[in-house]
Amino acid sequence: PALVPALAQALAASGGDPCAQKAALDAIGAVATCSAAAFEPHYATLMPLLAAALAQTEGSKEQEVVAQMRARAIECAALVGAAVGGERFRGDAPAILHAIVADAAAPAVLSAANPQGKPEDDGVDDLALSTLLPAAVRVVATCGARHLGNALEAVAAPLLAAATAAPKVQHEANAGDDELHREAAGTYSIVIAGQRITVDLHAMWAKEKACDLLGELAEACGEDLPPAAAASFASALAACQTAPGAENIRSTASISLGQVVGAGVAGFRADATRRSTAARLIDGALRSTFEAATKETSDDARPLHVRALSDVLEHVAQSHAGGLEAGLASSVAAPAPLAGAVDDAFLAGLVQGLIAAAKASDVRRSEVEKNLKEDDGYDDE
Repeated sequence: PALVPALAQALAASGGDPCAQKAALDAIGAVATCSAAAFEPHYATLMPLLAAALAQTEGSKEQEVVAQMRARAIECAALVGAAVGGERFRGDAPAILHAIVADAAAPAVLSAANPQGKPEDDGVDDLALSTLLPAAVRVVATCGARHLGNALEAVAAPLLAAATAAPKVQHEANAGDDELHREAAGTYSIVIAGQRITVDLHAMWAKEKACDLLGELAEACGEDLPPAAAASFASALAACQTAPGAENIRSTASISLGQVVGAGVAGFRADATRRSTAARLIDGALRSTFEAATKETSDDARPLHVRALSDVLEHVAQSHAGGLEAGLASSVAAPAPLAGAVDDAFLAGLVQGLIAAAKASDVRRSEVEKNLKEDDGYDDE
Protein backbone atom coordinates (compact mmCIF):
# COMPACT_ATOMS: atom_id res chain seq x y z
CA PRO A 1 0.00 0.00 0.00
CA ALA A 2 2.90 2.40 0.69
CA LEU A 3 4.55 1.80 -2.68
CA VAL A 4 2.30 3.97 -4.83
CA PRO A 5 2.36 7.01 -2.48
CA ALA A 6 6.14 6.71 -2.36
CA LEU A 7 6.32 6.70 -6.17
CA ALA A 8 3.96 9.66 -6.35
CA GLN A 9 6.17 11.52 -3.90
CA ALA A 10 9.25 10.63 -5.94
CA LEU A 11 7.60 11.96 -9.10
CA ALA A 12 6.54 15.19 -7.39
CA ALA A 13 10.03 15.67 -5.95
CA SER A 14 11.92 14.86 -9.17
CA GLY A 15 12.58 18.55 -9.73
CA GLY A 16 12.67 18.22 -13.50
CA ASP A 17 15.35 15.52 -13.47
CA PRO A 18 14.48 13.47 -16.59
CA CYS A 19 16.13 10.29 -15.30
CA ALA A 20 14.25 10.45 -12.01
CA GLN A 21 10.97 11.25 -13.78
CA LYS A 22 11.41 8.38 -16.23
CA ALA A 23 12.14 5.91 -13.43
CA ALA A 24 9.14 7.05 -11.39
CA LEU A 25 6.77 7.03 -14.39
CA ASP A 26 7.91 3.58 -15.52
CA ALA A 27 7.44 2.21 -12.02
CA ILE A 28 3.98 3.73 -11.64
CA GLY A 29 2.90 2.32 -14.99
CA ALA A 30 4.18 -1.13 -14.08
CA VAL A 31 2.43 -1.10 -10.70
CA ALA A 32 -0.83 0.06 -12.29
CA THR A 33 -0.67 -2.71 -14.89
CA CYS A 34 -0.08 -5.39 -12.26
CA SER A 35 -2.58 -4.14 -9.68
CA ALA A 36 -5.46 -3.34 -12.07
CA ALA A 37 -8.61 -2.31 -10.15
CA ALA A 38 -6.73 -2.33 -6.84
CA PHE A 39 -4.97 0.80 -8.10
CA GLU A 40 -8.21 2.84 -7.93
CA PRO A 41 -7.61 4.39 -4.44
CA HIS A 42 -4.44 6.04 -5.78
CA TYR A 43 -6.00 7.45 -8.95
CA ALA A 44 -7.06 10.74 -7.36
CA THR A 45 -3.49 11.37 -6.25
CA LEU A 46 -1.57 10.33 -9.34
CA MET A 47 -3.69 11.56 -12.25
CA PRO A 48 -3.50 15.23 -11.16
CA LEU A 49 0.28 14.87 -10.87
CA LEU A 50 0.48 13.55 -14.43
CA ALA A 51 -1.85 16.26 -15.72
CA ALA A 52 0.21 18.92 -13.96
CA ALA A 53 3.42 17.57 -15.46
CA LEU A 54 1.92 17.83 -18.94
CA ALA A 55 0.58 21.33 -18.34
CA GLN A 56 3.89 22.60 -16.96
CA THR A 57 5.88 21.34 -19.94
CA GLU A 58 3.47 22.36 -22.70
CA GLY A 59 5.58 25.32 -23.72
CA SER A 60 8.82 23.37 -24.01
CA LYS A 61 7.62 20.10 -25.54
CA GLU A 62 9.70 20.59 -28.71
CA GLN A 63 12.83 19.97 -26.67
CA GLU A 64 13.95 16.37 -27.04
CA VAL A 65 14.26 15.56 -23.33
CA VAL A 66 10.93 17.19 -22.52
CA ALA A 67 9.21 15.42 -25.41
CA GLN A 68 10.44 12.07 -24.14
CA MET A 69 9.32 12.82 -20.58
CA ARG A 70 5.88 13.88 -21.79
CA ALA A 71 5.55 10.68 -23.81
CA ARG A 72 6.37 8.67 -20.67
CA ALA A 73 3.81 10.64 -18.66
CA ILE A 74 1.13 10.10 -21.31
CA GLU A 75 1.91 6.39 -21.49
CA CYS A 76 1.74 6.20 -17.69
CA ALA A 77 -1.62 8.01 -17.66
CA ALA A 78 -3.02 5.55 -20.20
CA LEU A 79 -1.84 2.60 -18.10
CA VAL A 80 -3.31 4.09 -14.94
CA GLY A 81 -6.59 4.72 -16.75
CA ALA A 82 -6.68 1.15 -18.03
CA ALA A 83 -6.11 -0.10 -14.50
CA VAL A 84 -9.04 1.78 -12.96
CA GLY A 85 -11.40 1.36 -15.92
CA GLY A 86 -13.31 3.58 -18.28
CA GLU A 87 -15.95 4.84 -15.88
CA ARG A 88 -13.30 6.38 -13.63
CA PHE A 89 -10.96 7.48 -16.41
CA ARG A 90 -13.41 9.07 -18.87
CA GLY A 91 -13.31 12.46 -17.20
CA ASP A 92 -9.55 12.78 -17.72
CA ALA A 93 -9.22 10.85 -20.99
CA PRO A 94 -10.07 13.74 -23.37
CA ALA A 95 -7.21 15.85 -21.98
CA ILE A 96 -4.79 12.92 -22.37
CA LEU A 97 -5.92 12.35 -25.97
CA HIS A 98 -5.57 16.06 -26.70
CA ALA A 99 -1.98 15.94 -25.44
CA ILE A 100 -1.29 12.84 -27.53
CA VAL A 101 -2.55 14.42 -30.75
CA ALA A 102 -0.73 17.70 -30.10
CA ASP A 103 2.55 16.03 -29.17
CA ALA A 104 2.39 13.60 -32.08
CA ALA A 105 2.40 16.59 -34.41
CA ALA A 106 5.28 18.39 -32.64
CA PRO A 107 8.57 18.35 -34.63
CA ALA A 108 10.56 17.10 -31.65
CA VAL A 109 8.21 14.17 -31.23
CA LEU A 110 8.05 13.26 -34.88
CA SER A 111 11.80 12.75 -34.73
CA ALA A 112 12.99 13.32 -31.19
CA ALA A 113 16.50 12.02 -31.73
CA ASN A 114 16.81 13.58 -35.17
CA PRO A 115 15.11 17.00 -35.25
CA GLN A 116 16.64 17.91 -38.59
CA GLY A 117 15.41 14.71 -40.21
CA LYS A 118 18.87 13.72 -41.40
CA PRO A 119 18.70 10.19 -42.87
CA GLU A 120 22.30 9.47 -41.88
CA ASP A 121 21.54 9.79 -38.16
CA ASP A 122 20.87 6.42 -36.59
CA GLY A 123 18.51 5.53 -33.75
CA VAL A 124 15.61 7.81 -34.64
CA ASP A 125 13.03 7.42 -31.88
CA ASP A 126 9.61 8.14 -33.34
CA LEU A 127 7.71 8.84 -30.16
CA ALA A 128 4.45 9.29 -32.03
CA LEU A 129 4.34 5.71 -33.30
CA SER A 130 6.33 3.98 -30.57
CA THR A 131 4.68 5.54 -27.50
CA LEU A 132 2.04 8.24 -28.01
CA LEU A 133 -0.33 6.62 -30.52
CA PRO A 134 -0.19 3.19 -28.82
CA ALA A 135 -1.21 5.04 -25.64
CA ALA A 136 -4.11 6.57 -27.56
CA VAL A 137 -5.26 3.12 -28.62
CA ARG A 138 -5.17 2.04 -24.98
CA VAL A 139 -7.26 5.08 -23.97
CA VAL A 140 -9.86 4.29 -26.65
CA ALA A 141 -10.00 0.64 -25.57
CA THR A 142 -10.46 1.68 -21.94
CA CYS A 143 -13.08 4.39 -22.38
CA GLY A 144 -14.91 3.31 -25.52
CA ALA A 145 -14.87 5.35 -28.74
CA ARG A 146 -18.45 6.54 -28.27
CA HIS A 147 -17.44 8.43 -25.14
CA LEU A 148 -14.53 10.31 -26.71
CA GLY A 149 -16.26 12.59 -29.18
CA ASN A 150 -14.24 13.41 -32.30
CA ALA A 151 -10.95 12.23 -30.85
CA LEU A 152 -10.90 9.08 -33.00
CA GLU A 153 -10.46 11.05 -36.21
CA ALA A 154 -7.54 13.00 -34.76
CA VAL A 155 -5.83 9.83 -33.51
CA ALA A 156 -6.36 8.00 -36.80
CA ALA A 157 -5.03 10.80 -39.01
CA PRO A 158 -1.28 10.31 -38.34
CA LEU A 159 -1.69 6.54 -38.58
CA LEU A 160 -3.34 6.80 -41.99
CA ALA A 161 -0.68 9.25 -43.12
CA ALA A 162 2.15 6.89 -42.08
CA ALA A 163 0.46 3.81 -43.54
CA THR A 164 -0.10 5.45 -46.92
CA ALA A 165 3.24 7.28 -47.12
CA ALA A 166 5.33 6.43 -50.17
CA PRO A 167 8.34 4.25 -49.28
CA LYS A 168 11.65 6.09 -49.24
CA VAL A 169 13.71 4.25 -51.86
CA GLN A 170 16.61 5.77 -53.80
CA HIS A 171 18.07 4.49 -57.08
CA GLU A 172 21.48 5.54 -58.36
CA ALA A 173 24.07 4.16 -60.74
CA ASN A 174 26.61 1.99 -58.95
CA ALA A 175 29.95 3.10 -60.35
CA GLY A 176 33.11 1.40 -59.13
CA ASP A 177 31.62 -0.01 -55.93
CA ASP A 178 32.17 -3.75 -55.46
CA GLU A 179 30.20 -3.95 -52.21
CA LEU A 180 26.95 -5.75 -53.09
CA HIS A 181 25.16 -5.22 -49.77
CA ARG A 182 25.64 -2.24 -47.52
CA GLU A 183 24.15 -1.25 -44.18
CA ALA A 184 24.50 2.34 -43.03
CA ALA A 185 22.78 4.41 -40.35
CA GLY A 186 19.08 3.65 -40.75
CA THR A 187 19.41 2.40 -44.33
CA TYR A 188 20.05 -0.77 -46.28
CA SER A 189 21.19 -0.93 -49.89
CA ILE A 190 21.81 -3.59 -52.51
CA VAL A 191 23.15 -3.50 -56.06
CA ILE A 192 20.81 -4.87 -58.73
CA ALA A 193 21.54 -4.61 -62.47
CA GLY A 194 24.13 -1.89 -61.97
CA GLN A 195 21.85 0.21 -59.77
CA ARG A 196 22.33 0.72 -56.05
CA ILE A 197 18.92 0.65 -54.38
CA THR A 198 18.82 2.22 -50.91
CA VAL A 199 15.88 1.77 -48.54
CA ASP A 200 15.08 3.95 -45.53
CA LEU A 201 14.54 1.34 -42.80
CA HIS A 202 12.91 3.77 -40.38
CA ALA A 203 10.29 4.69 -42.98
CA MET A 204 9.58 1.00 -43.50
CA TRP A 205 9.25 0.47 -39.75
CA ALA A 206 6.89 3.45 -39.49
CA LYS A 207 4.68 2.05 -42.23
CA GLU A 208 4.54 -1.38 -40.58
CA LYS A 209 3.84 0.11 -37.14
CA ALA A 210 1.07 2.32 -38.52
CA CYS A 211 -0.56 -0.71 -40.14
CA ASP A 212 -0.40 -2.58 -36.84
CA LEU A 213 -1.89 0.32 -34.88
CA LEU A 214 -4.74 0.82 -37.36
CA GLY A 215 -5.81 -2.75 -36.65
CA GLU A 216 -5.41 -2.28 -32.91
CA LEU A 217 -7.41 0.96 -33.03
CA ALA A 218 -10.22 -0.71 -34.99
CA GLU A 219 -10.33 -3.53 -32.46
CA ALA A 220 -10.34 -1.01 -29.59
CA CYS A 221 -13.33 0.76 -31.14
CA GLY A 222 -15.21 -2.46 -31.87
CA GLU A 223 -18.86 -1.81 -32.73
CA ASP A 224 -18.29 1.94 -32.29
CA LEU A 225 -15.90 2.20 -35.25
CA PRO A 226 -17.67 4.63 -37.63
CA PRO A 227 -18.34 3.22 -41.11
CA ALA A 228 -16.34 6.01 -42.76
CA ALA A 229 -13.35 5.28 -40.53
CA ALA A 230 -13.61 1.56 -41.22
CA ALA A 231 -13.59 2.25 -44.96
CA SER A 232 -10.54 4.53 -44.74
CA PHE A 233 -8.68 2.03 -42.55
CA ALA A 234 -9.48 -0.81 -44.94
CA SER A 235 -8.40 1.18 -48.00
CA ALA A 236 -5.05 2.12 -46.45
CA LEU A 237 -4.34 -1.43 -45.30
CA ALA A 238 -5.35 -3.07 -48.59
CA ALA A 239 -2.84 -0.85 -50.40
CA CYS A 240 -0.09 -2.15 -48.10
CA GLN A 241 -0.85 -5.85 -48.57
CA THR A 242 1.32 -6.07 -51.68
CA ALA A 243 3.99 -3.50 -50.72
CA PRO A 244 7.18 -4.42 -52.62
CA GLY A 245 10.23 -5.47 -50.65
CA ALA A 246 8.51 -5.42 -47.27
CA GLU A 247 7.07 -8.74 -46.14
CA ASN A 248 6.44 -7.49 -42.59
CA ILE A 249 4.35 -4.60 -43.90
CA ARG A 250 2.38 -6.92 -46.17
CA SER A 251 1.55 -9.51 -43.52
CA THR A 252 0.84 -6.92 -40.82
CA ALA A 253 -1.56 -5.13 -43.15
CA SER A 254 -3.49 -8.35 -43.76
CA ILE A 255 -3.81 -9.17 -40.06
CA SER A 256 -4.92 -5.61 -39.28
CA LEU A 257 -7.45 -5.66 -42.11
CA GLY A 258 -9.01 -8.70 -40.44
CA GLN A 259 -9.33 -6.64 -37.25
CA VAL A 260 -11.10 -3.86 -39.17
CA VAL A 261 -13.54 -6.41 -40.57
CA GLY A 262 -14.12 -7.68 -37.02
CA ALA A 263 -15.07 -4.17 -35.91
CA GLY A 264 -17.36 -3.78 -38.92
CA VAL A 265 -19.12 -7.06 -38.15
CA ALA A 266 -19.47 -6.03 -34.50
CA GLY A 267 -21.11 -2.84 -35.72
CA PHE A 268 -23.60 -4.86 -37.76
CA ARG A 269 -24.37 -7.11 -34.81
CA ALA A 270 -25.22 -4.01 -32.77
CA ASP A 271 -27.04 -2.22 -35.59
CA ALA A 272 -28.50 -4.23 -38.48
CA THR A 273 -28.63 -1.12 -40.69
CA ARG A 274 -24.86 -1.43 -41.07
CA ARG A 275 -25.18 -4.61 -43.12
CA SER A 276 -23.96 -3.03 -46.36
CA THR A 277 -20.90 -1.52 -44.65
CA ALA A 278 -19.96 -4.85 -43.10
CA ALA A 279 -20.59 -6.70 -46.36
CA ARG A 280 -18.30 -4.38 -48.32
CA LEU A 281 -15.55 -4.76 -45.73
CA ILE A 282 -15.83 -8.55 -45.84
CA ASP A 283 -15.83 -8.81 -49.63
CA GLY A 284 -12.98 -6.33 -50.05
CA ALA A 285 -10.83 -7.92 -47.35
CA LEU A 286 -11.26 -11.45 -48.68
CA ARG A 287 -10.38 -10.42 -52.22
CA SER A 288 -7.38 -8.25 -51.40
CA THR A 289 -6.01 -10.71 -48.84
CA PHE A 290 -6.39 -13.67 -51.19
CA GLU A 291 -4.56 -11.68 -53.87
CA ALA A 292 -1.82 -10.85 -51.35
CA ALA A 293 -1.49 -14.51 -50.36
CA THR A 294 -1.32 -15.56 -54.01
CA LYS A 295 1.37 -13.01 -54.87
CA GLU A 296 3.36 -13.46 -51.66
CA THR A 297 6.95 -14.58 -52.20
CA SER A 298 7.91 -14.91 -48.53
CA ASP A 299 7.34 -18.25 -46.84
CA ASP A 300 7.15 -16.43 -43.51
CA ALA A 301 4.51 -13.91 -44.60
CA ARG A 302 2.26 -16.23 -46.62
CA PRO A 303 0.81 -18.09 -43.58
CA LEU A 304 -0.11 -14.75 -42.02
CA HIS A 305 -2.16 -13.80 -45.07
CA VAL A 306 -3.93 -17.15 -44.78
CA ARG A 307 -4.51 -16.56 -41.09
CA ALA A 308 -6.07 -13.20 -41.96
CA LEU A 309 -8.41 -14.93 -44.41
CA SER A 310 -9.39 -17.33 -41.64
CA ASP A 311 -10.02 -14.40 -39.29
CA VAL A 312 -12.35 -12.71 -41.78
CA LEU A 313 -14.31 -15.92 -42.38
CA GLU A 314 -14.57 -16.43 -38.61
CA HIS A 315 -16.06 -12.94 -38.28
CA VAL A 316 -18.59 -13.88 -40.96
CA ALA A 317 -19.48 -17.07 -39.07
CA GLN A 318 -20.01 -15.04 -35.89
CA SER A 319 -22.15 -12.35 -37.55
CA HIS A 320 -25.38 -13.37 -35.82
CA ALA A 321 -26.17 -11.02 -32.92
CA GLY A 322 -25.73 -13.90 -30.48
CA GLY A 323 -22.78 -15.55 -32.23
CA LEU A 324 -22.58 -18.79 -34.20
CA GLU A 325 -24.36 -20.98 -31.65
CA ALA A 326 -27.29 -18.58 -31.49
CA GLY A 327 -27.30 -18.44 -35.29
CA LEU A 328 -27.48 -22.23 -35.55
CA ALA A 329 -30.30 -22.29 -33.00
CA SER A 330 -32.15 -19.70 -35.07
CA SER A 331 -31.55 -21.24 -38.48
CA VAL A 332 -29.40 -24.24 -39.28
CA ALA A 333 -29.61 -23.41 -42.97
CA ALA A 334 -28.52 -19.77 -42.53
CA PRO A 335 -26.79 -19.26 -39.17
CA ALA A 336 -24.61 -16.34 -40.29
CA PRO A 337 -26.53 -13.28 -41.57
CA LEU A 338 -23.48 -11.90 -43.39
CA ALA A 339 -22.66 -15.12 -45.23
CA GLY A 340 -24.28 -13.61 -48.30
CA ALA A 341 -21.43 -11.08 -48.45
CA VAL A 342 -19.17 -13.88 -49.69
CA ASP A 343 -19.66 -14.66 -53.36
CA ASP A 344 -20.03 -18.43 -53.90
CA ALA A 345 -17.85 -18.51 -57.00
CA PHE A 346 -15.14 -16.48 -55.29
CA LEU A 347 -15.29 -18.75 -52.23
CA ALA A 348 -14.84 -21.83 -54.42
CA GLY A 349 -11.82 -20.22 -56.07
CA LEU A 350 -10.46 -19.26 -52.68
CA VAL A 351 -10.67 -22.84 -51.45
CA GLN A 352 -8.98 -24.18 -54.58
CA GLY A 353 -6.29 -21.52 -54.35
CA LEU A 354 -5.54 -22.35 -50.72
CA ILE A 355 -5.34 -26.06 -51.51
CA ALA A 356 -2.91 -25.32 -54.35
CA ALA A 357 -0.84 -23.09 -52.07
CA ALA A 358 -0.71 -25.83 -49.43
CA LYS A 359 0.49 -28.36 -52.00
CA ALA A 360 3.12 -25.96 -53.30
CA SER A 361 4.28 -25.39 -49.72
CA ASP A 362 4.67 -29.14 -49.22
CA VAL A 363 6.77 -29.34 -52.38
CA ARG A 364 9.04 -26.51 -51.21
CA ARG A 365 9.43 -28.13 -47.81
CA SER A 366 10.36 -31.45 -49.38
CA GLU A 367 12.95 -29.74 -51.57
CA VAL A 368 14.47 -27.97 -48.57
CA GLU A 369 14.64 -31.20 -46.58
CA LYS A 370 16.21 -32.99 -49.53
CA ASN A 371 18.85 -30.29 -49.96
CA LEU A 372 19.63 -30.35 -46.26
CA LYS A 373 20.11 -34.11 -46.26
CA GLU A 374 22.42 -33.88 -49.26
CA ASP A 375 24.51 -31.32 -47.38
CA ASP A 376 27.52 -33.00 -45.78
CA GLY A 377 27.13 -30.80 -42.72
CA TYR A 378 23.48 -31.79 -42.13
CA ASP A 379 22.74 -33.56 -38.84
CA ASP A 380 19.74 -35.96 -39.01
CA GLU A 381 19.18 -35.47 -35.32
